[in-house]
Amino acid sequence: MGHSNSTLQFHELSAAGIEKEIPRIIRISYESRWSAFASLSGMELFLDGPNGEPMYALDFDKGLSGDIILHSGPSVDSPKLAVSGRESRFDNDYLVRLPSLSGNAPQEVILYCDTGLKTLFWFDIQVGHGPDQRVEGFEWRRSRGAEVKSVGQSRSGGYKLVRLSSTNTKEKCSSSEEDLHDGSTKGQGYSSDGKEIVAVWANTSRLTSLSGVGEFHFRGSGATGELGQLWALMAVMSCMSIWQMDRRTAAASHAGAAGAAGAAGAVGGGGGGGCGGGGC
Repeated sequence: MGHSNSTLQFHELSAAGIEKEIPRIIRISYESRWSAFASLSGMELFLDGPNGEPMYALDFDKGLSGDIILHSGPSVDSPKLAVSGRESRFDNDYLVRLPSLSGNAPQEVILYCDTGLKTLFWFDIQVGHGPDQRVEGFEWRRSRGAEVKSVGQSRSGGYKLVRLSSTNTKEKCSSSEEDLHDGSTKGQGYSSDGKEIVAVWANTSRLTSLSGVGEFHFRGSGATGELGQLWALMAVMSCMSIWQMDRRTAAASHAGAAGAAGAAGAVGGGGGGGCGGGGC
């Protein structure tokens, strides 16, 4: 991937919304239960604070395949705060554009996705404040562990965002096992290999809410503000990019299964016709 997504360049971002502190807990939902079934052509998600206060809106302009636009207010008419997208439908990596805090060009961060034997998601971004700023690596890992189970009404698993000690790709790939059960010797708040967990995403079960999508919680140093507002924004945008990818994969799998069932039915129907003609 060349990471020069041309469609993202047309989105004019406003840094005004970054002044509003991103809440530690974000609940994400569809506008209504029926919106969940109309996600192919376009959809909107709404981000509320911990007390249900409307905060942001997410616009998936082409449903599960197009760009993801985060608006700085509770409607898609609010200024655009950040945007994420792929260069083409054949790419797995996402390019995330974040607003500039200094009046320069928007910052671009790549969410890498490696779909090998184990699907890996990671990104490198500048964190901290003032002279203490530095680039660090972060990785999203699938999880059904205690951290995810502690979020809201989660029954469907989710992801945890871990803070790596470096931006070394080898470290990412070697430590990217799925943390299905938290077995860290450091206790809760750390992954099984001792990495700090800085954010958690839990999918909402359809059994508990037809309009709910999931909950996002900042944890540890991710909740203190020490990593910076742009990092927090990247954490949210990378999470929703992965959510879009998961939904797209699930939709393709469902369509493939339906097609296979239809083909099997057609074959079975043909054989049934022969029996009806007196062959059985």
